Amino acid sequence: MYYDLDDIAKDQQTLPCKFNVTVPNLGYLVGAPGTEMKKDATVDLPVWLLRILAQTPIAPDSTTPFVTPLPTKEFAARVLNALKSDPSSVDLRLLSPVFFRLAEQWLTLMDAPELASVLIESFKNRAAEIADLATAKTTRDASEFLQRLDSTESRLYRSTHEANKDLKTWLATNQL
Repeated sequence: MYYDLDDIAKDQQTLPCKFNVTVPNLGYLVGAPGTEMKKDATVDLPVWLLRILAQTPIAPDSTTPFVTPLPTKEFAARVLNALKSDPSSVDLRLLSPVFFRLAEQWLTLMDAPELASVLIESFKNRAAEIADLATAKTTRDASEFLQRLDSTESRLYRSTHEANKDLKTWLATNQL
């Protein structure tokens, strides 16, 4: 079995949600064992649990899930506006070390086409800059940008840098 540390970290992140029904004996989620989780109560749940409860209907003949995800700080309007205006300036690692993986999970739970569009464009722009930096000598400005990458982007940088290094080695040994 393969365990990805980034997936484990993503699943442990907590996101806000609202309960759509009162659930007996679930108060331990908010530090009150033996009590019920009241309808309309808001609580931060780990992604793995939120995903299950947001996709499980409260009854076999119902389409209402146990919880509804709520807006989160990682994908707030101010973050989206910053990503729209200058994607490279946003410190994704500060928002979440697994920002793009978290976004992927969030988009499976929410109908948010604007968020999806902004994230796709941001990733494209940031990936182009990452590729440029990975194939050139790093400058002081580049190191500041590299510190703001989430885990997906860091992995992209490392693999691009290694591929570029391997290409240079291959070209040097196989000159025509």
